[in-house]
Amino acid sequence: EEYERITAQPKFKKYEPLFFQIFEELKKSAMLLPPASNKKYTIQGSEEDENIINSCVENHIDYLITYDYGTVGRYNGLEVVIATEFYSRFLAN
Repeated sequence: EEYERITAQPKFKKYEPLFFQIFEELKKSAMLLPPASNKKYTIQGSEEDENIINSCVENHIDYLITYDYGTVGRYNGLEVVIATEFYSRFLAN
C-alpha cells in the first residue's frame, strides 16, 4: 500500500518506465516480511518507517532502499540507503 501511495506522487513520474522495470525485476526475488515482534528502533514521526525498519532488522535484511533521508543509516546489519546511492553501487559491481 505504501509503495503504491508513494510512487503515485508526481515526482516519481520522471522515472517511468525505468523505475517500474527495475521494480518488476526486484519483485522476482522479493519476499513479504512479517511484522516485527520487537520494536528495537524508534523512528520519530513515522510509525510506518519504524515498522519496516524493525521488520527488516529482525529478518536479517541487508539493504532497504528509500527516498526518505530521515531513515538513512545502519540498524544492526541493515543499511538504509537512498535509491540513487544503491543504484550507483549496483552499477559499480
